Amino acid sequence: MKTLALLVLALLLTGCADDAPPPPASDYCQTEDAAMSRYDLRQSSFGGGEISPRSLGRADLPQYLQSGALVENWLIHQQGSLARRPGFGHVGVCKTIDPFVSVERASSTGDYDLYGLAYGAELGRWVGVGQSNGTEPVIVYSDDDGVTWTAASSVPNLNAPLHGAAWSGSRFVVVGSLVGGNTTIMYSADGDTWIDASTALTGTPTLVDVVWMGNLFVAVGVASDIVVTSPTGATWTERSTTYGGKAVARSTDSGNLITSGTATAVSTDGGLTWGTLGHPTGYAVNGVIYSGGFYYLGSNATAGGAGSIHRGTGDGTWTQVYLNGSGSTAVFYLAEFGDYLVGVGQGGLLVYSIDDGATWTTSAIEAVNLHECFTGNGTLVIVGESDGTDAQLFTLSVNATKRRLI
Repeated sequence: MKTLALLVLALLLTGCADDAPPPPASDYCQTEDAAMSRYDLRQSSFGGGEISPRSLGRADLPQYLQSGALVENWLIHQQGSLARRPGFGHVGVCKTIDPFVSVERASSTGDYDLYGLAYGAELGRWVGVGQSNGTEPVIVYSDDDGVTWTAASSVPNLNAPLHGAAWSGSRFVVVGSLVGGNTTIMYSADGDTWIDASTALTGTPTLVDVVWMGNLFVAVGVASDIVVTSPTGATWTERSTTYGGKAVARSTDSGNLITSGTATAVSTDGGLTWGTLGHPTGYAVNGVIYSGGFYYLGSNATAGGAGSIHRGTGDGTWTQVYLNGSGSTAVFYLAEFGDYLVGVGQGGLLVYSIDDGATWTTSAIEAVNLHECFTGNGTLVIVGESDGTDAQLFTLSVNATKRRLI
């Protein structure tokens, strides 16, 4: 049996009260627990170039805090001679602090893996979907941005895993695998009580993702050319395509819809009609996103399985901007999170970019397969599979992005 534990990823936010005690004489990187008025040692020594040439005394800090220039992740070191203490400087950001590494476990709620997420802003509620024992659908929800989770109280008794979820502003819809000739679909007004809307679709596909496009839910199927739409989630209409759909994402600037699998396409009318974007040769795409004028594809090589991210402008050409050389490390999902682009995937893979996708950094999170990352209410939630004992779920505050040199 695999017991789910929810893991909460919390960045250590920084600050410094004006009456804080002076630091020790050695250079160090610290964060302050404002409630406890104490400092946590994060790094005891630094190499060349890790300390900003600009220093601020303690008396200078209030004006930065009041002006909204948030001062976080400081390098702090002793200033002046013994006769000049307690002067010390607050200088820059800690280059070596990875915003994705501090993981804290939350409460365990069951025995399952999670594959999909949605955030209902009007309810302040997260919904996660997945499966247990290989076949049973699982739906859980959280009202505190992923800190604690509760199993939905009323879920139709269908023997089919769930893969994707979406919120329309008034209703959640979740989609999943085939059972008894019907593709699994459910909807709910509150994320707790669910209604079965499963339906027979051409090719009997598994639906792997669903999004809300402002007036329609749009869902895509794996290993088929199926795209289905619904205004309510209760009844569904099949749409014709000429490519193999797999992952789906809404663009962030113009409301277009992108889907990919063995081919990549875009729809400008909410999934009714589609045009091709080309496709990187030799890659099976799992996650797609549009950000800052670029399309991004998260994938694995069809030979070797190495995780990869490609970037393109929509003209049919693609440039590889990330490649993980450690073997089976497919990138399953991509998301925007404040200043970051984030990708998650196989073997606990988590990568992020702070320079609009030009370069990517692999984080040091210990996890199994991470299947989706989703942003809501200033929080990034990441869900994944069990490692045999615990499933993987992380959260990260959007304040993680506010790190500035001062």
